[in-house]
Amino acid sequence: LAIARPLVQKYPLDMALLEFLRPLTRRRTQATALAFPLRGRWRASVDRTHHHQRKVFAVYAIDFVREVDGKSFKGDGKALEDHFGYGQPIHAAADGEVVEVREGFPDNAIDRSEGKEDKHNGVSLLHAGGEATWYIHAQKGSITVKKGDKVKKGDVIARVGNSGGSARPHLHFTLADARCAISVPWRCEGYSLVADDGFVVSVKRGRPMEGQLIEVAEGPAKPK
Repeated sequence: LAIARPLVQKYPLDMALLEFLRPLTRRRTQATALAFPLRGRWRASVDRTHHHQRKVFAVYAIDFVREVDGKSFKGDGKALEDHFGYGQPIHAAADGEVVEVREGFPDNAIDRSEGKEDKHNGVSLLHAGGEATWYIHAQKGSITVKKGDKVKKGDVIARVGNSGGSARPHLHFTLADARCAISVPWRCEGYSLVADDGFVVSVKRGRPMEGQLIEVAEGPAKPK
């Protein structure tokens, strides 16, 4: 994958390049053991517009929206604070080093995705084995780390926001090959799946899929 870096940097939205890379990424073995980066219940949003599938850096990304009693917000949901995910802590999915921080961009009003994709607040962590995790659309002013910091799995590194290309508060999360910024398949450990009837199934290690309701027990936050 590393040899594709110049092409990825120049043509990140090229569909022919995406199709060329897809079988290579599918065969790739994940090097980093990941924990789920959120606590509580979160819906893995269905990408109905297939916008992730049109970007080399986001093919395997998932957007996570917090749910409480089957809803993602209270009242009419017109305020950011109405949304249960807004301001919730984002945890480092694995030990790593902070290699990029984007901060200072405003949170969009609900259903007003006015920010461009590169105008989000977020954190990138580099992990042993040459992989990186990306945590995107963070709340303005919430990032607790700076470039060069070493973090431990579970550390709070930011809070869920609505910055950049985001219409409603959520976390955009993915694993990438750090050498070439290509989104790669990923699995995480120690979470549960919640069925529509409320039945909970523990998952030792698995790949969260769009549409699933993911649950991780809420414990004391560990701020960095």
